[in-house]
Amino acid sequence: MLNIRDVNLRKLADKLVGSGPLSADDIALVNRILFSDNGGNLSAGDVVMVLGNPTCLEDRIVKAVEIMQKSMANYILLSGGVFLPQSIQTEALGMYDFCIHSGIPKEKILIENESTTTRENIILSAPIIEKLNLVHPKIIVVSSASHMRRVKMNIEKFKMLFPENATFTFVPSIHSSCNPSDWFLYEEARKTVSTELQLIECYISEYHYSSFEI
Repeated sequence: MLNIRDVNLRKLADKLVGSGPLSADDIALVNRILFSDNGGNLSAGDVVMVLGNPTCLEDRIVKAVEIMQKSMANYILLSGGVFLPQSIQTEALGMYDFCIHSGIPKEKILIENESTTTRENIILSAPIIEKLNLVHPKIIVVSSASHMRRVKMNIEKFKMLFPENATFTFVPSIHSSCNPSDWFLYEEARKTVSTELQLIECYISEYHYSSFEI
């Protein structure tokens, strides 16, 4: 096992956006950091919490709605206050429209419409779930695969804001700009991964998030 603090994330991030080829070791290391713990067996929960992003919203909300349509949760919580490109709608409201058009009853849809970062997605969603008065709530968290490591870091840091004994299942979606199986072949995907590594480094070094083993 290797602790993430033992990895020079800044150097690795810079290498990803360089012009040279990546080594097999570089690719394997990135996969261990971002993609090795994505997914798992999905069981029924109470709330599907889907995190917004104006550039890769569609893959996330499609995955979340699929879960709802399979009757695997009672509520869907849409989180995101950033305005969508060329729109007067926020991420949450854009996802709301998709849910309604997909047949999700409006009484099952919860909206968090103020957050502008992943950190705020988590912090501002917690009290909405608290108000449901669920006993030991099971929360299914949906976000893009490349984003899931930071989601988990935020859940760990702010878990105390959620109802006592809340449990979390993480369900990654795949966006066309960054597929875990071939991200290293494409410039846009390498940039996405580079940005994620830099943000993880910032979380740990500047904001004192917990480190983790890879």
